[in-house]
This record gives sequence, structure tokens and C-alpha cells, in this order.
Amino acid sequence: MKNEIESLKQKIELILQRELPDVPSAAWLEENFGALDCVEQNHLRALLEPTRSLVRQGGKRWRPLLLVLCAKMASLDERKIENAFRLTPLLEFVHTASLIHDDIEDASTERRGKPCAYISYGLDVALNAASWLYFKAASCINSIEADDAQKKLFYDLYAEELRRLHLGQAMDITWHNESDFCPSVH
Repeated sequence: MKNEIESLKQKIELILQRELPDVPSAAWLEENFGALDCVEQNHLRALLEPTRSLVRQGGKRWRPLLLVLCAKMASLDERKIENAFRLTPLLEFVHTASLIHDDIEDASTERRGKPCAYISYGLDVALNAASWLYFKAASCINSIEADDAQKKLFYDLYAEELRRLHLGQAMDITWHNESDFCPSVH
């Protein structure tokens, strides 16, 4: 079982690396930004380096792994399992973007034993890169084999959960700004 889990995690890592490449190809640029002649490598670095750096610092990949394992448990249809793999950036990139924003909001200095993105790359670059990663995350929905109605459902669910994530973060900010406040369970 441990070998199977490691194999699944390796495939997830390859997908994440492909989506945040070291050297973006013309096809990657077209897929992510459309035809733009004015884009230079330093423009891309400001998006890719902070996000790729945090993704590569590790993490357990529980979210994407759970997605793939659920797909495997629910179906023997290889197409559905492959769709689950293709959707793993949706989970991991949202998580990564939220960590970058959270570190800024909490004035954290380290994440996974390294300086936070806003310290390493600057506040402006970190904010922009993390915000971009929220949008990049959703682009993987286009890669799944599904009809338009199913893809729309994924986009709708993604948008709703992203709004909820930010509501949760607003609650967290309120709580840490009001030191005498204790949230209720209701």
C-alpha cells in the first residue's frame, strides 16, 4: 500500500511541476495567457518563482492524494481517475496561494522552514503571484474529459469554495485582531 501511495504522489508531483514549469514553453504560454508577444521571462518569474518555490518546498499532498484515492474508490473507470489526477492542481494551488496570503496577513516569517514568499520576493510579487495562482488553479478544469455542463459545475463549486475560503480567512483576521474574542461553535 505504501508503494502505491508513493506512486500516486509521484504522479501528482509531475502534474504540479508541469503546471508550474521552470522554463515555460510557447504552448504553456498560449494555454495560460493566450497570444501575447510582450511577455518576457522576468514577467513570468514574478509569477512562477514564488509559487513554484512554495510548492517544491514540500507538503504532504494530502488534498490531491485524497481526491485521487476517492476517485479510485468510487470508480474503476480510468477516465474518471485520470480526471482526478488532472484536477490535483485545483486543490494544491489554492492551498499554496492561501498559504502565501495567510503568511502576509499573519506577518509570519517562515513557512516550511524557509523565509515566507513575501520576505523572499517582496510583498507586491508575493501578493500578485498568489492571486494569480488562484486563477491558474481553475485552469485545470479545462483539461478534464467532461462535457460542458460538468465543467461548469466544477467551476461553480470552485468559485463557491474560494469565496468560503476567503470568508474563513476574514473570520481568522477578525479573531487575531480582537485578542479578547473567543469564537463560538455556532
